[in-house]
Amino acid sequence: MKTFLNNLNLPQLTIEQKTTLDSPLTLQELQNALDSMSTGKAPGPDGFPAEFLKHFWSMLAPLFFRVVTEIKNKGYVGGHMNTANIKLLLKPDKNPMLPSSYRPISLINTDIKIISKALTSRLEKVVQSIIYQDQTGFIKNRHCTDNVRRLFNLINMAQNSKKKTIILSLDAEKAFDRVNWSFLLAVLDRFGFGDSFIQWISTLYSKPKASVTTNKITSQSFTLQRGTRQGCPLSPLLFAIFVEPLASAVRQNSVIRGIHSSISEHKINLYADDILLYLEEPQSSLEELFKLINSFSKLSDYSINWSKSSILPLTKNSWNPAIQNPQYPS
Repeated sequence: MKTFLNNLNLPQLTIEQKTTLDSPLTLQELQNALDSMSTGKAPGPDGFPAEFLKHFWSMLAPLFFRVVTEIKNKGYVGGHMNTANIKLLLKPDKNPMLPSSYRPISLINTDIKIISKALTSRLEKVVQSIIYQDQTGFIKNRHCTDNVRRLFNLINMAQNSKKKTIILSLDAEKAFDRVNWSFLLAVLDRFGFGDSFIQWISTLYSKPKASVTTNKITSQSFTLQRGTRQGCPLSPLLFAIFVEPLASAVRQNSVIRGIHSSISEHKINLYADDILLYLEEPQSSLEELFKLINSFSKLSDYSINWSKSSILPLTKNSWNPAIQNPQYPS
């Protein structure tokens, strides 16, 4: 794991950024997090929505701050505070007898969301400095339309060059649910995050639990083993950090050939877990890419659903599926 990460040229947080992230959470930050929460949302298992905490905040704030301090000092979230309830919603026009017909919605307790949101507000201020600009998902001041424009420009560039070029669209299998926590913490360390901030992430993802409610019956809680949690404010940014080493490895691999412009080489676009790759010399580039994805998957539990991924040839004779059958990683 460390060998893979250390072989990459990854940006580092500045000392000032690291110090700011590591400083203790303040009561004002927690209040700001609560104030920013929408109302009218379903509560977590404890039944207390954001409206309740907002209404009684003047009385609850000192006690809540003591709880947050205790969690940080002990490195553990006690009781049922870190337990989520998963509701199953039937997808439109789907067979209710099939488990795959249901969309799980995870409901997290408001108190945990306050802590996560306060940490997210800090993380938002530094994440642009470590996540390359071709990742546009959930990062402030970045827009998916930037990647759309880039896509059209590269298609035009490839067709004018006449070089064999393809676009590969990758579908990540259960992307957020497959995040390996040990790998995520190693990535945070590699980017230069401090011990205190990493401890917060480790604490929030240390033996979280969930129960499932269906037909008004709630199961016993069970311990989660991996994944960035649905409904957790930190989840999108943590996933962007988690997948960035894969994107960086693609950018830095000279065997994987992207589309060349006069000033740069374009290989990859990301919107959270959605990935597009622009590849010249498709046969050799794909072979090297699959090796890289396979190595990354073994370390991180990241997985591609190859049956939902696709190849789009951009120029004539770039790809003939009848005679070119890529050996997808198993």
